Amino acid sequence: MVIPWTLRFNDVLDTEKPHASLSRLLKIGDWRKAGSRLQLQENGELEIHVLGSFTTERPAVSYTKQPFDTDIEDHPLAKSLHKATESPPI
Repeated sequence: MVIPWTLRFNDVLDTEKPHASLSRLLKIGDWRKAGSRLQLQENGELEIHVLGSFTTERPAVSYTKQPFDTDIEDHPLAKSLHKATESPPI
């Protein structure tokens, strides 16, 4: 299962902090299940496999970052990301 997240930050962010926090969280109790992998069984069915531990080769989280040297409102795609509001936007 792949769960992509795109987060908008209007200030400078130390990107290692959320990465490290999520990696630590996925090592705690049942949270490890969120870091599980799909494995193809011999009968052709997929099975959810919860790793005993995460390693450098099999990390809990695949995390990427892409810095831009521009204001978020000047970026053609980023300016369309949702902004925080006082109430639900619906």
